Amino acid sequence: MSKYLDSKELLDKLPIIDHGRRSTVFRFSKNESVKLYNADVPESYITEEFEKTLKISKVGDLNVATPLELIQTEGKRGIIFEFVTGESLMNGLMRKPWTYFDVVRKVSEAHSTLANIEVDILSQWDKISPEIKASKELSDVEKDRMLETLSRPHKVCLCHGDFHHGNLIVNQDNGIYILDWSDAFSGNHLLDIAMTAVTAVVSDAPGHVPTFYRNLYEVGKRLVRLDRLYISRFDLEYSQMLPYLYLASGVQLIHSDQPKGSRHREFLALYDRELWK
Repeated sequence: MSKYLDSKELLDKLPIIDHGRRSTVFRFSKNESVKLYNADVPESYITEEFEKTLKISKVGDLNVATPLELIQTEGKRGIIFEFVTGESLMNGLMRKPWTYFDVVRKVSEAHSTLANIEVDILSQWDKISPEIKASKELSDVEKDRMLETLSRPHKVCLCHGDFHHGNLIVNQDNGIYILDWSDAFSGNHLLDIAMTAVTAVVSDAPGHVPTFYRNLYEVGKRLVRLDRLYISRFDLEYSQMLPYLYLASGVQLIHSDQPKGSRHREFLALYDRELWK
């Protein structure tokens, strides 16, 4: 039991900062936040996030919330982090939805900084290939195609795995902090770009987002191919990115809790047709 969180009464009084599919983040003090995972998340997963985020936080060219302590309280495990004061790009976009394209620019510019950074953490092959091989959602043909792309030679760099505007905080000095490194790996920057591009077209807005903005986002996804928009920010050819979009959509299908007929499967089929037409 952590010396910080020793009662349910205290935990119930903490303001919630964010909800995720695996965890909830609370404001604990002026300088600290606490990320508590759902009870079904393995301890090894949480320990891995703590250790790799600590490594990443020591990279001089990145603004990262430093992990301070592993904790356990009320049957849940979690991590205490340095608290970053500021506003996420997602919340800023909800206040000013007309700034969407400027937000895309800021996300892509921040994402580009990872391309020249190396950190000794789990490789993309070691992280992703077991998930693909064990998946019941993918056919053998799909698995073979994804594993071939995953094994292609590439320049190794730090990959976030879930890079989007909800994980970027703009502080009072207009600096950008990158949060939530739980899905990070060492690998191909093109795959990391593809993961973000696919997220833009398949994911729903988080539950805390008001209905008006959720509907606006859904309309936007139907008017603009947001995956193509994001890729264009890196001066990359769509055809060059198709194998990585195919791979990224498969990975996200594996992780998705949506029904099999979801948008994840829809875009996997679309990339399949475009790639092997």
